[in-house]
Amino acid sequence: ADDRGIDGKNINPEFYITSLIGTNEYSIQGRPDFQSSDIVPLSYKAVTAGNFTIFIDHTAGLFNGGSQLIYLKDNITATVHTLNSGAYSFTSAAGTFNNRFEIQYQTQLVNPTFTANTIVIYNQNNELVINSGDTIMASVKVFDIRGRLLIEQKGINANHTIIKGGLVNEVLLVQITSDEGFVATKQAVR
Repeated sequence: ADDRGIDGKNINPEFYITSLIGTNEYSIQGRPDFQSSDIVPLSYKAVTAGNFTIFIDHTAGLFNGGSQLIYLKDNITATVHTLNSGAYSFTSAAGTFNNRFEIQYQTQLVNPTFTANTIVIYNQNNELVINSGDTIMASVKVFDIRGRLLIEQKGINANHTIIKGGLVNEVLLVQITSDEGFVATKQAVR
C-alpha cells in the first residue's frame, strides 16, 4: 500500500519525469517495503523534441553504496541500463510518454560482448549498413524517435545487413536481436 501522505504531484510544466500510481503522475511517491522484484513505471513530458538524459542525483537508505543496483528499462528500445554506473541518454519527440521507461531492481542476464559499442552502423547510398562484429543477427527493428516501428527485418542469420529506404537526416533507433536472443540498441541517423 502506498503512503499517500508523502506523495507529491509534479508542478514543473517544461520537462519532467514522474513515477506513476495508476495513471496519476507523482514527483514523489511513497513506496511499500522494498522488494527486488518491484517495477516502478515512469512518465515523462518533453515540451520540445531533443536529446535528454536520466541519471541518479543521489541515493539514500539501502541504495547507498551501490550494493542494490537500479536499472532503467527503455521499453521502446528494449534497453536495460544500470543507472548506478552512469547516465542514460535518449532522443524523444515532444509530448507526454507514459509507457517508455520503468525502474527495475533486477534484470535478465546480458551478453557483455554484444552491446551498442560492438555494433557499427553507417550510411551508404541512403541505406543503413549494420555490422554486428562476431555476433550473428536474428532480426533488426528500426524505430523513429517517437518509438514507432518503421522497418523490421527477420531471419538475417549473418553479422551484416542493409536496411533500405526512409528519410534522409532522420534520427533512428536500431534494435538488433542476436541469434541467442540478446538485444542491443543503437541510435543512428539516416
